[in-house]
Amino acid sequence: MEQTLTLMPAVHDAGSFVNAEQAQFLIADWQQTYPQGIFSILYGRHLFDQLLAAPDCVGIRIFNGINTGNKQAFVFVAVNAAGTSILSYELLTDSGPVQVNNTIWDVGVPCPPFCDEPPVGQAYLWRRPIDPSLNMKEIGRSISYEKATIMVGAWQQQFPGMPAAFFFTRDVITAMLSVPGCAGVAIYNGIDKEQEQTLILTPADTTGRCIFNYTTITAEGTCLSDVQLLTGGMKQQVSL
Repeated sequence: MEQTLTLMPAVHDAGSFVNAEQAQFLIADWQQTYPQGIFSILYGRHLFDQLLAAPDCVGIRIFNGINTGNKQAFVFVAVNAAGTSILSYELLTDSGPVQVNNTIWDVGVPCPPFCDEPPVGQAYLWRRPIDPSLNMKEIGRSISYEKATIMVGAWQQQFPGMPAAFFFTRDVITAMLSVPGCAGVAIYNGIDKEQEQTLILTPADTTGRCIFNYTTITAEGTCLSDVQLLTGGMKQQVSL
């Protein structure tokens, strides 16, 4: 007997879940409005794991940025309960307290240019980054605070009417990362019902393909689980 389950329940917080069909409408609106823009950027899950490991981290803030190629990029920082970016923290060692600089992340694989061609008769909604030497453990790298500040500032200067950043709680991010086979996260641009930019975070496998469902074997038989996608982060007009 085949069953259909929902892996992640709706979360009424900074970040909620939608199914793939709902997400496609958000993504299609962005791609039709900004056909020359960035559709998605792929990152390895190590980026999220390390951010969530920061002491007092309650979530992750994803900033819009502009890279040196004058293209949209994302900048990631851990956030504490006060809503402050965790740029450093104190670590107790045998020699006493040590101040540790927390990691700021960037450098994903963007689509375009790294995209599959869409199947015949279908839109380019779920193009995946494609690279023959793709290594999910190397996608996403740390950057300096100075570089991050320049990237974030460039976006806010060029697009003052668009969100500066999106905040997602650790609970919803952890739920997304718990999808079996999740080796990374593809972040898609979308347009929400307020006609503003939104983000859709989709778990991805080791090849960079989005994970929409998976099969498990239970005592009752084969179970097909639908994976819901993370969106609806809290929009914020903040600086790094």
